Amino acid sequence: MVLCIKEWAHSNDINSAQYGTLSSYALVLMILHYLQNVKPCVIPSLQAIHEDEFTSFTKVQTMFEKISNLPVIRSENRSPVSELMKGFFKYFSQFDFVNKVISIRLGMSYHVARTADPRLWMKKCLKIEEPFDLSNVARAVQTGKKFDKIKSCIRNANIALRNENLRTIIPQL
Repeated sequence: MVLCIKEWAHSNDINSAQYGTLSSYALVLMILHYLQNVKPCVIPSLQAIHEDEFTSFTKVQTMFEKISNLPVIRSENRSPVSELMKGFFKYFSQFDFVNKVISIRLGMSYHVARTADPRLWMKKCLKIEEPFDLSNVARAVQTGKKFDKIKSCIRNANIALRNENLRTIIPQL
């Protein structure tokens, strides 16, 4: 799913933080956020479940060991990837980007007023929380024009996928 959505973003010229659009990291966080919020969820927020294990002070080098010691979590979601892809575009075509911050740390979105500096976050078109240092990983999306293009591409993909297959939005498949 990540590879397909990254290919879709690349083919729509919205996958380059250098040019004011989405970084690959921002895209992955959006996908993880959706998979945490679809019902039933596909993946939980490990930070929400294991608050003491995953903090802003957790060293990356120790994360793999911590993860391997966690109990296995099985999702009850049996949706095929194609349906999850459609759901991703539907979810984000309806998302309140103005007022909401995407957070995989919490496993949900929250109102921008809950951030440490709401005025700073409110200035940003797209708000995606970095799960460890709580910065905005989508800060490269600074102009309304680029942001409008991202939203338009998401809406167009949502419309195209209602009745069509993935080749409609990713011709290279």
